[in-house]
Amino acid sequence: MKYFFYFLVIYQALLTQGGFSYAFETAELEFFEKNIRPVLIENCYECHNSHNKQKGGLILDHREALLEGGDSGPAIIPGDPTKSYFMTTIRHEDVDMEMPFKAPKLSEKIIQDFESWIKMGAPDPRDQAPKELITTLPWEITRDKRAQWWSFQPVKDYATPANIPSEWEQNTLDSFVFDQLKQQNLTPAPKTDKYTLLRRLHLTLKGTPPTIEEISHFQKDTSAKAIEKVVDQLIASKSFGEKWARHWMDWYRYAESHGSEGDPRIYNANAYRDYLIK
Repeated sequence: MKYFFYFLVIYQALLTQGGFSYAFETAELEFFEKNIRPVLIENCYECHNSHNKQKGGLILDHREALLEGGDSGPAIIPGDPTKSYFMTTIRHEDVDMEMPFKAPKLSEKIIQDFESWIKMGAPDPRDQAPKELITTLPWEITRDKRAQWWSFQPVKDYATPANIPSEWEQNTLDSFVFDQLKQQNLTPAPKTDKYTLLRRLHLTLKGTPPTIEEISHFQKDTSAKAIEKVVDQLIASKSFGEKWARHWMDWYRYAESHGSEGDPRIYNANAYRDYLIK
């Protein structure tokens, strides 16, 4: 019994060498579950897992493998993010080893979370390799992340910026535009002539320049709402739907066939196109 007690003491000393211990606090493990595990699942497990792929000899889906590291040595040094090569890769400090692979750099908040996690000793409850590979987050986590999207945030009231030139106060939105230009030390472009303004409106809203008749009519219209009338007409035109539906179709890679001469046409593709335009 005495020797067993000595073994436990020595074992605990080995685990706590350098300030590292597996006896983590609940709050530390919660930090891992909330801020670290989801990022590893979404960005790392696909290439560094214990099932089918271990790029660079590195496995990140359980604690022992993470601490052991890969071909480049230990991925992390618990308690010391400055010596943890994992931090070098996600900070993109090594151009030949930027992670995630062929993907945008992680946000600064996520990088700071990993730094904090390593400083607290890299708390990690994953004491064995998972029985099955999981590369997607549970719906509850995905839902909570999406709830933070700007489109789901409540509308807020903002005070109209002060000290705005009179010519920029005709429209409340213009006041915010001018204020942002001023904050960025940018000078607004000079006011344009009527023909150039009309051409910009036509190209932006419907994708084609104005006709001679449209130019002549706009030049003769000296009313205060001349621009508003043109904008309303353009938005109500079929060309507006065609121009802006195309942005979606380009993004969606819309096509009426699969691209090769011998490919059959995609049935009812035109109906989808017309639906977008409408």
